[in-house]
Amino acid sequence: ALNDAWRYFRENVATKPEYAGFSDDQVIFVVVDADGRLDPLAANYLAGHFLKPEVGGVQLSVRIYNRYNPLAWMQDVEFGIYGGLYQTGRTLTGTASMGGNGQANRLTALNSVVGDHDGPWRDYLTEDQDLGLTLIEHGWDGHHESRVTVAQQGLSNLRALYRQRTRWSQGNIQTLRHVPLLRHGREGILAKIDLLWAVLQPPLQAFIGFATLLAIYCAIWLGTPFVVPNSRWLWLWLAFLFFLGFGGTAIGCISIGRGHGPLGYLRGLLIAIPYAFYSWILWPVIVRAFWRQVRGATGWAKTAREPMEPDEGARS
Repeated sequence: ALNDAWRYFRENVATKPEYAGFSDDQVIFVVVDADGRLDPLAANYLAGHFLKPEVGGVQLSVRIYNRYNPLAWMQDVEFGIYGGLYQTGRTLTGTASMGGNGQANRLTALNSVVGDHDGPWRDYLTEDQDLGLTLIEHGWDGHHESRVTVAQQGLSNLRALYRQRTRWSQGNIQTLRHVPLLRHGREGILAKIDLLWAVLQPPLQAFIGFATLLAIYCAIWLGTPFVVPNSRWLWLWLAFLFFLGFGGTAIGCISIGRGHGPLGYLRGLLIAIPYAFYSWILWPVIVRAFWRQVRGATGWAKTAREPMEPDEGARS
């Protein structure tokens, strides 16, 4: 569908006399999901990024508008951390990812990555992430815009969330094909490290998860201690273990409190514990994704959306 829209514009819209004065550099494709709510000021803020000729794509921050449900609320926190911390930082190196909903791309950049394919987008389970990496490999920068957002409906059913995240995780595994290309790209060393770290997340998360389960098994059934009793460095070791388990989560949650004063940071710290639990609930999708990839399963079911309540817009 995305490739059809790209072809339709080139063949049926750009050829009309009223659009003849616009170059491909001035045309921006914006992808919005059917349940997406685009901020009215989004175009203004996106335009500022595309004034830089090297920018090929910009991703808006995503929020969940039905976040009064506990599970959907955790998804809102998740997107807030990803966009407000990781993506914002990756903008500095031009390596911010594309995420589909709220994604904007310069037409020149899209045209540059077509090659022998039917269009800029490839047949991947996460075609948005694949496109973002492909653009970077072709010399384009990826930015993130967090001052305006695109809101979407969160999933309040754990089974539906598992199905969605399994597809996302398997799509991440498919993007491992980019690893050798990223090593030989034109990006700087920091950009390459960032890209490799991002692409290698699925195997790293799988390894950490299995290592944690193995450690728990050894502690319960084999009596292997986590710490050395009566050690003078016991407190330091416990602090290190706590940081491994909750440090990254706490930093991410605290970061979303920026701009809200001390109470914002305190709220972020309090959110860290339930969010860490939420993150571990999602860990099995990595195992499912790897199993699907090994079996060669590439089909996926469209995420079912829930009926909206009459006053849902007011509450969001």
